[in-house]
Amino acid sequence: MQELLELGLNNLEAKTYLALQGLGEAKTGDICKRLGIPNSHIYPTLAKLQEKGLVSYKYANKIKVFKAANPENLKHLFDEKQRELKAQESNLLKLISELQKLPKNKETDSDYQYFEGIKAVKGMILDVYSTAPKNSEMKLLSAVSESWEIMNAFFLEMHDIRLKRNISLKMIMQKKTKDLKKRVEERMDIGKVSIRLADFNNLGELFLTKDYLIILDTSKSVTPCSFMIKNKVFLSMFDQLYEYIWNSLKN
Repeated sequence: MQELLELGLNNLEAKTYLALQGLGEAKTGDICKRLGIPNSHIYPTLAKLQEKGLVSYKYANKIKVFKAANPENLKHLFDEKQRELKAQESNLLKLISELQKLPKNKETDSDYQYFEGIKAVKGMILDVYSTAPKNSEMKLLSAVSESWEIMNAFFLEMHDIRLKRNISLKMIMQKKTKDLKKRVEERMDIGKVSIRLADFNNLGELFLTKDYLIILDTSKSVTPCSFMIKNKVFLSMFDQLYEYIWNSLKN
């Protein structure tokens, strides 16, 4: 069912297609009885499925009898979706290129932004990793894993981006992190990361790049949120604090 939805079918289209696969050939009344819906709802759905090449029909005693197409046709639908996504990607890259050429107001030396919600926070993190200066260094004071474990797969993708940009990472992880050995090995396997362990119990994270100080909360108790601060004084202060903690910990 979920796979059909991901191919672009709506809920009723997916249910109708699956029902027809089970029924073989069926009149609209049989389909509606199987799905528990009124007849008026089925005709637009069958028309859409025919457009997608997933349903065909024939006449038997002047009555339409519908049949689900061979499941192999789903592959054609997938290929079509891939072509659409490719075209969308091309248009998006063109738009990004055009927007980057627009004149920008001079950036200030000090600024901050607030992000709230999982999509906003992920977008901010992706932007930071994608635009951080190549060959630079990042520093992360991690929270206990219960705060970020649901985003672990996303964070590992960010580490791949970091590696491609040849950015090294200093990371302080919490000793109370769940599956600590596994979490450490996941990051060490990606490369260009040094990890030290601390006996803290914080749910928030401190993240430092060459240009930004980021305070992040992805714990389950609140809506994920983050402050991204651009200020040389604040950045220098937290950088020195981070180095003090780092140097006090054993390898």
